[in-house]
Amino acid sequence: MSKLFWGGKVFKAVKLQEILQEHGVAGVTRHLVGAARRRLDPKWRLRMRQRAAKERADRDFDRRYGVNTWGDIPLHQVGIAEQDLARGNGLYRPVSEELFHEAMALLELDASEFSFIDYGAGKGKVLLMASRMPFRRIIGIEFSPVLHEAAVANLSAFQSADRICSDISVVCGDAMEYSPPAGPLVCFFFNPFSPKVWRKVLEKLQLAWEAEPRPVYIVYTNQRAVEELGTVLSDCDFLEPYALRGRVLIYRAPAMAMA
Repeated sequence: MSKLFWGGKVFKAVKLQEILQEHGVAGVTRHLVGAARRRLDPKWRLRMRQRAAKERADRDFDRRYGVNTWGDIPLHQVGIAEQDLARGNGLYRPVSEELFHEAMALLELDASEFSFIDYGAGKGKVLLMASRMPFRRIIGIEFSPVLHEAAVANLSAFQSADRICSDISVVCGDAMEYSPPAGPLVCFFFNPFSPKVWRKVLEKLQLAWEAEPRPVYIVYTNQRAVEELGTVLSDCDFLEPYALRGRVLIYRAPAMAMA
């Protein structure tokens, strides 16, 4: 089975194999006992129902548009070297349509004046959804060559009569080294990075903004809670809070340099 199509059941089997190799039968037993206890927790059961509903919605998106974006995939299965695994959050996981549209609804701007950048583009689902908005151009940055190839394939296969923006590209590279284009920016993040990578990416954005002061929006989304990000954005002198709602946190740099 292709790595790109691995879903939750296969991931669980791989996880058990890893626990067996590292901790033996006793480790597997502890893991299974803990899993059984979690199943009795009402909060855990609610999360599982929400996860199942998200997976159904993700599969429906793929069927509607003739693409393949669904599924949770361990990063070591998509060509990320062991020394680089800590830079991400362990899994490729597609953002839900609901969460993406929740984030976009908070942006009160004329999209036609902005370039849209998805940091950690994965298989390109955010790029596909953004293409139904009138952005000037859309760019995805993806570190994994495997996910990058999947994103390119999905962009080619995408079938939507609502597509507005056709200037879409995917860059296979290191987000810490990427220099954003000129002009106003909407930068989208679906909880992709460790704090170290975040700081480097924000340094690049700050340098670009200082060289050309223009509106820059940092849109951070998290399937669980935005509090997981900590103070990465609030620590940036060139950014100011813009919006917070549920699983979406937005900061912005204004059009003119701040005093």
